[in-house]
Amino acid sequence: MVSDPVLSDWQKWQPHWPTSPHWYTADDIKRLIGAYITNGDGQKTVREFVSEFRGLSGTAKQKKVVSSSDLSGQCFNDLIRDGAVDSVVVERMWKEMCAESQPVKANKLGIIGEETLSKRMVEIDGVVGNVRYSKKVSESSSRPKVVEMALGFREDDKGGKRVRFGLNFSPAIGVPRAAWPTWLQQAMVDSYDPICLTIHASCPRFEFTNRGKSMLGGRS
Repeated sequence: MVSDPVLSDWQKWQPHWPTSPHWYTADDIKRLIGAYITNGDGQKTVREFVSEFRGLSGTAKQKKVVSSSDLSGQCFNDLIRDGAVDSVVVERMWKEMCAESQPVKANKLGIIGEETLSKRMVEIDGVVGNVRYSKKVSESSSRPKVVEMALGFREDDKGGKRVRFGLNFSPAIGVPRAAWPTWLQQAMVDSYDPICLTIHASCPRFEFTNRGKSMLGGRS
């Protein structure tokens, strides 16, 4: 748990927590296994690999996954067929991993919340009056998402608008406009309006459309 002085019981998803198999595709798992083998970890057992995922730390579930996948007692090197990792076997294993684990709810990713965002905008940007807050949650087993938006007027009426965009609790380089919700794209806000707009998006994996990671894909 990460605490915040504004909200003492605030929590967010931690990078060291086990990742969910639902956040991967069969091809992702295949590439991951290939990376292990390339890195000299070909003797890593399939069951050990399965145990590293969220919801699969229990012995019974590990045994069921490898047994149902016909991979009991096998290691990564055993998955190689004709010089490549067997896609059919990996897909079967991945499906069993998903079947034996629960998808992560979007709220588990972490929500900054209206109280914290409002207080920070007052402290940092001099926002006065009420802050308009909105939260959109998308429940998808493969890509749950939370998008928070907060809008307020600043006391300094000559500084123009300020826009802050964060991805998974980290500042973004620039504002990926393609990711803005429809209502925001249509908002009648001029560059000289003394407003502060804060947008926070949380998702297991973002799809960027350029190398500079300044534009998000439509599925993110």
